[in-house]
Amino acid sequence: MVRRGQISIHMHGAIELLVGAALAVLPFVLGFEPAAIAFSAALGALVIGLALTASEPGGPASIPLSAHAAYDWGLGVGLIGAGFTFGLLEGSGPMLFFLAAGAAELLLLARTRYAPMRA
Repeated sequence: MVRRGQISIHMHGAIELLVGAALAVLPFVLGFEPAAIAFSAALGALVIGLALTASEPGGPASIPLSAHAAYDWGLGVGLIGAGFTFGLLEGSGPMLFFLAAGAAELLLLARTRYAPMRA
């Protein structure tokens, strides 16, 4: 059983990179409407960018870990909101997709240790 804070920030970044790639690509494969595809591709690019900032905490291309945690929370809640919105507009497919992506982001947030790696 994994307890809170068991995933390192580096593993978090790798998992978040996969979530971003899924957001950018899967709506095309699943045949979503253009609005959901555009929203998801843009959000996927943002998630990929955020994932890349977790590669070297404290480095020149990074953001503070507390800010990363706040962005993760906002993305998770935003994806869940998008799920309900696209569910009303386009049906159950986009709704389930965005709800699952939001749940994955919030679960990742809950399981990550937002601290630099110790040498």
